[in-house]
Amino acid sequence: MADSPYRLIALDVDGTLLDPTHALTPRTRSAIQSAQRRGARICLATGKLLVSVRPLLAELAVGGVHITCNGAALMDAATGAPIASWPLSGAQAAEALAAIRACAPKMGIAWYTTDAIYTDAPHGPLDTTLAAYHEPALRHIARLDSSSIAPPLKFLMTGDQPGLRALLDGLLERIGATLTVTRTTSEFVEVMAPGVSKGVALHELIARLGVPRAAVVAFGDGENDIPLLEAAGLGIAMANAMPALLPYAAETTLSNAEDGVAVALERLGLAERG
Repeated sequence: MADSPYRLIALDVDGTLLDPTHALTPRTRSAIQSAQRRGARICLATGKLLVSVRPLLAELAVGGVHITCNGAALMDAATGAPIASWPLSGAQAAEALAAIRACAPKMGIAWYTTDAIYTDAPHGPLDTTLAAYHEPALRHIARLDSSSIAPPLKFLMTGDQPGLRALLDGLLERIGATLTVTRTTSEFVEVMAPGVSKGVALHELIARLGVPRAAVVAFGDGENDIPLLEAAGLGIAMANAMPALLPYAAETTLSNAEDGVAVALERLGLAERG
């Protein structure tokens, strides 16, 4: 790519790549495809499962390896298999479940594996909210601590704002020193193994690809995107980003309602101007 130094583009999905209705706009799609024609690799960096973004990958004609479950797994789009993952251990999962239930006994819990989401909550808000993010239908089971479930990559909870704030504060106090606890969007609080982040996963991918950090540009909008932007040579925040992300961004682009990703890629010489 003679006109741009960037060889890898890491993209958060909801709130960044997709517009506020969780759709891909024509201008942003064109910019991503243009960047690929110019030699750039595309890596989605999402809190979702790989299966949830497969239609998006198909629409973009993107293959390769992608960061899923907020950095808890690097997934190969071609095979659907993890090439690296960082699940919670059995003891860590038990510790996290106990803390979540102590802080929010009525809040539903989603247990993420590489290819499915489990819950022991009744059908309700958890199903509805995750469906809006194109996650697969939840698998409802009797008990989340069943030994028949694969180790969790993360736990996710959703609820009203006061409830989520109280849950976050409670979890940080109880397990914040031993596990990763984060507010990924205004709708979700999540728990992962210690040290897990999109940034750690991006570092792993960079090492596997042999791409210099300076040749990586990353886009995000949430607090969980802070490590992602820190891991890249150039970190770009969306105009709709959470305030906590902004100090970690080298620059800010337009919002996801205004094709902010496309605008930035065009300015960087990675795409034709729309």
